[in-house]
Amino acid sequence: MDIPSLQREFLDETLPQIQQDGRIAGVAVSGSLAHGHPDEYSDVDLVLAVEDDAFADVMEHRLELIASWTRLVVGFTGEHVGEPRLIITLVGPPLLHVGLKFVRLSDLGVRVDDPSVVWERDGRMSAAIAAAPASPPSLDLQWIEDRFWV
Repeated sequence: MDIPSLQREFLDETLPQIQQDGRIAGVAVSGSLAHGHPDEYSDVDLVLAVEDDAFADVMEHRLELIASWTRLVVGFTGEHVGEPRLIITLVGPPLLHVGLKFVRLSDLGVRVDDPSVVWERDGRMSAAIAAAPASPPSLDLQWIEDRFWV
């Protein structure tokens, strides 16, 4: 993957920290990094596959985990975009916008796009992604209209 230097440095520093947590089965990138068109302003979108039996504990301590993996400036959940498993963060310095979506390993078959696995413990993340195609949501024009003018 051709990744800009700031985003590459973040991944190089953070992935080894995440790998130390045995509850995390794998990490994938999505968004512009996965689709091959990032630029210097791109955020980093991560999907973290969590062991099913550890999911509740990981979800309860997500912000603390993220702060142990990287220099967390601020983070908040993604309910406003319909994704409560998502933590939207600003990390750094240097400042970088990073989204981390925590997903049960068994739920990886239900997704809107195909992320690119950048690390996994034993191949189960790749297998779960390969087992079912992505299913993008249908476009809700009224949802867009309700938000467009705000």
